[in-house]
Formats: sequence, structure tokens, C-alpha cells
Amino acid sequence: GGGAAAATDAVLSTAAVDSASTVASGFTADPPSNRPETPDLVVLVDNGSSRPQSTLMLRRIANSLSERLGVDVTPSSMAHADRAPDSELGGDPANLFKPLLSARVAEGARSVVVLPLFLGPVKSVTDAIPEYLEQLQRNDTSGWFRATVARTLAQ
Repeated sequence: GGGAAAATDAVLSTAAVDSASTVASGFTADPPSNRPETPDLVVLVDNGSSRPQSTLMLRRIANSLSERLGVDVTPSSMAHADRAPDSELGGDPANLFKPLLSARVAEGARSVVVLPLFLGPVKSVTDAIPEYLEQLQRNDTSGWFRATVARTLAQ
């Protein structure tokens, strides 16, 4: 029941926090003087599920990461999460990765850290995420767009 789910949440949260801390410290170390020290956007991304419980767990992990890192961590999913009823998500719709990034880049985000919440290097991590980030970089006329993708949990 709830005990197993809480234990799983705790394990995933700890692993994600440890992975994210490593990436965030590498991102902020010795930045060029004309670049921000902290990323404009930190995105925790999972595969996604239409089950509201999955999105709510992703949000709890993102909140834990935010507290640990001292920066906002935005939860998002590659797919499916937009089918979870908003009413079961506290009225706050789930974020899908591509629309979220597109909107934030349009608002001026130029430094992005992506934290994949995957056990290993699945196609989303090896293909879809890097390809989309490359597309955003190609479309960035300022020349400032920078993205870092963390390793998966088991890498």
C-alpha cells in the first residue's frame, strides 16, 4: 500500500536529488562572466503517465530538488501526463517537456538544465531530448542558448 509507495518515492527522490546536485554544481562552476551563474530553467523530466498519481509524485520529487538545490525545478513529462484530469492535479495541469521548453525559451530562458528521471538511457534521453535541445539552439538567434542534460539514474 502506501508504505511501499512512500519508500519508492524516497528512493527515487534521493537518487534524483543526488544526480541533480552533481549536474547543478557542474553547471554553476566557473561560468563565463557574461553568463548567469544559475540556470534560467531546471527541468525534471520523466516519461509521463495519464495517472494523476505519477504527476503528483514527479512534483514531490521536483519540490525536494528545489529545496536541496536552492533553485526552482520544474516537473515535466515527455508524453501522456496532459491526459491526467486537472481536477486530480490540484487544478494545475501537467507540463509536457517540449511545450514547456518552447514557452520558457520564448520568455527568454537561455540556460537550461534537464534532469532525466529515467533508470537508464532510453530513447527519450538519448534521442528525443537532445534533438529538441539542438533544435532550440539552432533557432536561437542570440547565440546564448545553452543546455545541459544530466545522466539518468543508473548511469
